[in-house]
Amino acid sequence: MKRVLRITLPILLVLVLALAGLSAGAETEGEKKALQSAQSYLSFMGFSREGLIGQLEYEDFTHEEAVYAVDHCGADWMANALKSAQSYLDFTGFSHDGLISQLEYDKYTHEEAVYAADNCGADWKENAVKSATTYLSVMEFTRERLIEQLEFDKYTHEEAVYAADTCLGK
Repeated sequence: MKRVLRITLPILLVLVLALAGLSAGAETEGEKKALQSAQSYLSFMGFSREGLIGQLEYEDFTHEEAVYAVDHCGADWMANALKSAQSYLDFTGFSHDGLISQLEYDKYTHEEAVYAADNCGADWKENAVKSATTYLSVMEFTRERLIEQLEFDKYTHEEAVYAADTCLGK
């Protein structure tokens, strides 16, 4: 009986490994649809890895299907962070550090967020002016309060002073 077990266990092990290899290479219908959805999203907007998983799960894909799609979609997460950063800057003003915080909130890694902020080509002083203009369009500020508000938004003191002086004509 010992001899049969010695022969049977290696054969059984080979069969199990062969079957696992076959099933591992087969894409399920759910994985295929999740992958198509992931690629569609990435074609028009930036997503972080975790953000895309969350979006796919929101669409009722299982966690496993979402992870499969994200792992197989061929995304460059640094490029996606940069794409998201540029989209934000097209819409509103951000400080360098404020943009990093926003991208991290969107579940980009710290490294991806810093890369995007460092490489987006933003003029941070002009972004401070954009933010100051927005604030001034909804309420009055003294120069000092506007500078404080912009510093709260993580602009440097120099950027905040530049924006306040530009917008208030000083």
